[in-house]
Amino acid sequence: MGGTLAVIPGQWSLASEPLLMAMHVRGLELEQLFILYPTEGLAGTGTLDGDLPLQISSKGVTIEQGQLSARVPGGRLQFHSERIRALGRSNPAMQLVTQSLEDFRFTILSSQVNYDQQGTLNLAMRLEGQNPAIKQGRPIHFNINLEEDIPTLLASLQLTDKVSDIIKQRVQQRMLQRNAKPAPTEP
Repeated sequence: MGGTLAVIPGQWSLASEPLLMAMHVRGLELEQLFILYPTEGLAGTGTLDGDLPLQISSKGVTIEQGQLSARVPGGRLQFHSERIRALGRSNPAMQLVTQSLEDFRFTILSSQVNYDQQGTLNLAMRLEGQNPAIKQGRPIHFNINLEEDIPTLLASLQLTDKVSDIIKQRVQQRMLQRNAKPAPTEP
C-alpha cells in the first residue's frame, strides 16, 4: 500500500505469553488502501503513519490502543453513494454530512485502532477539514466509529472470489459448447 510496516528489533520468548511487538506503520497511502479494501463510492488521498502494539497469545492476536494519523498537510476524501444521498434527503442533518463528504479536504485524520481476540476491528476516527462548496469552506469536524468483523469480511471476500470463478467457468463452458456445435446446414 505504498508504505512500510516494521517491528522494533527485539527478543521474544515463545514460552512466555503474550508476545508484545511494537509495529510501526509509515507511508500507508489511503488511495492504495481503498483499492485493496474497496467501499462503494469512497476514494481518497493522504499518507498515514502510526504505531500498532501487537499482542500474540494462545487466545489470539490483539491490538490495543493503536494509533494511525495522516501526515501534514492532510488529504482528501470523496464519498459518493446514492444510498447515503437518499438517507440525506430524508434527514437534514444527514444531508449536510453527505454533502460535506462528497469533497472533504482534511487537515486532521487520526484514528485509534483496537482489534480483539474475536476478530473485531474498532476504529475511532477524528476528521477535521472542510468542503469548499459547503458554507464557504467553514471548518467541519467528524467523529466516526467503525466496527468490522475481520474474519467474516475475509471469508466473504474469499466466497466472492469463488463465486466469481464459478460464474466465469460456467460462462466459458457455455461459450465453448456454443462454438463447438456445428453450424446448421442450409438445404
